[in-house]
Amino acid sequence: MKEFKSKIIKLKDLKVNGTHFMKLDVPKEKIGYILDSLLVEVIKKELENEEEVLIERGLDLIGRKNI
Repeated sequence: MKEFKSKIIKLKDLKVNGTHFMKLDVPKEKIGYILDSLLVEVIKKELENEEEVLIERGLDLIGRKNI
């Protein structure tokens, strides 16, 4: 019988963290929301766990563009 191993993805496994968004002047009160949302999307495989992709999506979640 084939064994199924699944990896549990946690916030620390994301290729971005709060510092990435603080450097882009994202308000601290929005960073938790962004990271939680990104984690859900990565777990659901709706989003790749890649730094550039996550930053773009994180800014999109709060209505900002990465300039």
